Amino acid sequence: MIMKTIVSKRELKRIGEWSSQPGRKLLLYHNDPDGICSAAQWLTAWPDFEPIAREGPVMQPGFVRWLADQQPDVLVFLDLPVDQEAKKLAWLQEQRPDLNIIVIDHHIPDSNLGSSKGNIIHVNNKFIAGLKGKYLPAAWLVYIILEDMGELEGKKEIKKQLKQKLEQIKWVAGAGIIGDYGQKDCAGFFKGMKGRQTGMKVMEKAADLISAAVTLKGRQGADRVLKILLREARQGSINGFVGRSTLQIWKGFVDTEVKKTLKEFKKEGEEFKGPKRLNVSMFRIRSKLNIVSVISTILSEKHPNRIILIYKLSHKGMWKVSGRLQSGRRDLGTLFKKAVKGIGTGGGHRQAAGARVKDWERFKRRVMEELGVSRGKGKG
Repeated sequence: MIMKTIVSKRELKRIGEWSSQPGRKLLLYHNDPDGICSAAQWLTAWPDFEPIAREGPVMQPGFVRWLADQQPDVLVFLDLPVDQEAKKLAWLQEQRPDLNIIVIDHHIPDSNLGSSKGNIIHVNNKFIAGLKGKYLPAAWLVYIILEDMGELEGKKEIKKQLKQKLEQIKWVAGAGIIGDYGQKDCAGFFKGMKGRQTGMKVMEKAADLISAAVTLKGRQGADRVLKILLREARQGSINGFVGRSTLQIWKGFVDTEVKKTLKEFKKEGEEFKGPKRLNVSMFRIRSKLNIVSVISTILSEKHPNRIILIYKLSHKGMWKVSGRLQSGRRDLGTLFKKAVKGIGTGGGHRQAAGARVKDWERFKRRVMEELGVSRGKGKG
């Protein structure tokens, strides 16, 4: 049974107060199923936030200046490890001293942003002794926060209404958890969720459709799918969501490209022998679609004891890398953090990590040296 106390009552009250206050409120969320489903839940509770999809935690100087120009009163970051950008957040607060910031994330943190001044609330299960080793996606964290917030309400009738509202959007949280492969440690969340409306299979379909929308359309796809999620969440209908013809067509395009790329991997993939049978498979994707993480996940499910490294050169000249190791025999998140020093950004979780680097060969060499992997290679 997972302990559900992830924020103090004081923090919970402040989250509610900040999110309900008038003013300019921006919601920045990761454009993957976990981040999008977290944002959908948040906007169901507080619809006057302006949602902004982000590919990752890195904030370029121009974007930080843009945020300052918006003169926000509240900034919320969901599924984004922005503790990596602590100096930029501090600069934002210097420009706007009354700015309140909420960060809800589950990645391995660099630091705890919670400030003595009390104007930053940083929620991460890695800060909690009983939950450090658990893999709890942001969609689960947001749902529990909303659930606890309902319990704070004193009036029975309002508390009942809030509980009913949460039940309506529980499938949204479920799709986010499944889309981030958090079913195992969030098993208790899914108890009693059966049938056509809330069964695991239909939530898996929803997660796949969300992922395909982002893969094909990027941040535009994230924005579109978030709007559809909110519309269907109001009706409490997951079947209305998975039945959307546009989303199904988008998924069809992505599935075709994935199938083609997997065939290319069989011909061109490289395999390197590592110690204790911990081999590494590498493959460069040349597809125009952003399917790096999709391919790495599929291959890691087929080869759970093999480290999978999929990489692609982006149009901005940076290399995007996705790493997977389903068995968790090595901590990929920590490994990636070491390997990107001075050449980019990266990190993640024990079994799944990502990086953006300007020098692929240097990144590759550092990873191989850390793993003690030999140079011999062969077909994937």
